[in-house]
Amino acid sequence: MTPPLPAHDPRLYRVTDAMHLLSLSRSVIYELLRSGRLRSVTQGGPGSAPPQP
Repeated sequence: MTPPLPAHDPRLYRVTDAMHLLSLSRSVIYELLRSGRLRSVTQGGPGSAPPQP
């Protein structure tokens, strides 16, 4: 296990990491994301890479 991180730590966390850090279930994490109580960032996905020459 990793040690707790300060509240102001600017890193991004995967859902599974947030589950462990906050001691919440996956469904609660997703509900908090939907309600806006937790912020999310989309990384990658279709069309996110620049065109290749």
